[in-house]
Amino acid sequence: MVEKFIREKSNTELNLQEAQQEKLLRKIDEEIAPQFSRIFLCNNGGKKVSSPSSPSSPTSSKSSKSTESYESFSNQSVESIIEQELQSYLNIVDPDVLFNEIVISVNVDLKLDQFPRFSRSKFLLDFLNKQGEAFTRSIAIDVSRGFHVDIRFLPKDLSKNFIYDKDIFFGFSLIEDSPDWQVIPCSAMSNQAQLYHSNTSYIFGNNATGMKLYKMVTILPYKLEDVFSAFCFIQGEDTGDRLTENRIIGSNAPKQAMSMTGVDEKTNPLAIRYVTSSLKLLLPGLKEREFPRSLTCVYDCGLDAYINVGHTSRYSFHDVSKERVEMDMFFVNIMYRIGDSTRFVYVIYSDAHTPKVLDSMFAKAHWKQRCVRLEQTFFQLLQTHQTSELSDNFKLKELVEENLKAHPQKSWYRDYLSLFHNKSL
Repeated sequence: MVEKFIREKSNTELNLQEAQQEKLLRKIDEEIAPQFSRIFLCNNGGKKVSSPSSPSSPTSSKSSKSTESYESFSNQSVESIIEQELQSYLNIVDPDVLFNEIVISVNVDLKLDQFPRFSRSKFLLDFLNKQGEAFTRSIAIDVSRGFHVDIRFLPKDLSKNFIYDKDIFFGFSLIEDSPDWQVIPCSAMSNQAQLYHSNTSYIFGNNATGMKLYKMVTILPYKLEDVFSAFCFIQGEDTGDRLTENRIIGSNAPKQAMSMTGVDEKTNPLAIRYVTSSLKLLLPGLKEREFPRSLTCVYDCGLDAYINVGHTSRYSFHDVSKERVEMDMFFVNIMYRIGDSTRFVYVIYSDAHTPKVLDSMFAKAHWKQRCVRLEQTFFQLLQTHQTSELSDNFKLKELVEENLKAHPQKSWYRDYLSLFHNKSL
């Protein structure tokens, strides 16, 4: 399988990210092949044998040293070693383990980019029209029943001042493609960008009219680490555009109880930053909107991605001025590596508490404007600045480090997939 689909210049080589391909081949050549040789050496009483591994898979020099050590073992010891080595080898070469990262990367790439484009293309529509209703139904997937588990974000969650795994899972659920997402055309953005809005209104908080979800997906031709540095700078900008306030109002380390009066006293699983922002609305006569929120930022080892997630929170130590209206919002930003580029995903689930007629008239236009400015800012920063020059006023990188120490090698995306009985979505 490796020689046929993974090796560079093989006849049926898969179009994998270069970094992932190199990592997998390095594991095979430097870890798996030598261990395979040791098993054969041990099984033949320490005599040198020809390994059945591929000529294109160079084995480590360690295998020659292992010959001498195996010769000194008794038959009983050799049998024990063979059993241990073989079990370890089988665990390593288990396809579900060996190719897990590649499978996740390909599935995410398909679900966020290629499939949404293809499923809404004129090419597919014409094809299905020619094939007829019976064929279309035979290949369709029923999404009407929703998720197997309840990971929705509910109005009561706005009273919490922590970020839990469930919040990150909810963020993953929002980026999933579904017929509910409708494309928003936007010629002002790059051809890699896609904008969406939900076709359904969702009741959020005490607003009976509900608000819609908005999503942005784009590819930035810069390395993941550089994009994340630019993102940290953008999030912590002091003021700009219509932003009149943007500052930290508190912090909390992971797995430590809160000491602030009037907030949730449970142990916090993730490092948290408490921040607040205020912005002017486009229309005169409307009060500024303030968005006090709890947020965290993690690095997902399985997805090779940075995830920034947060939601509105109420604090006893911070009051929203009567001259402002408090917004309700859940948001998630996901930045994950695709070779030397980065896919950037941004989803918001919000309620600015504006009159319904204004929502219907201006919400999509505001989202387009916001996304255009965001993409342009990324390009401007990454083209004209060294990432070491960019500030991180919200200290998001510190959050990542704190969460890595508390949860080393954790993959929230793998945990999310496990909710669906280990089935790829």
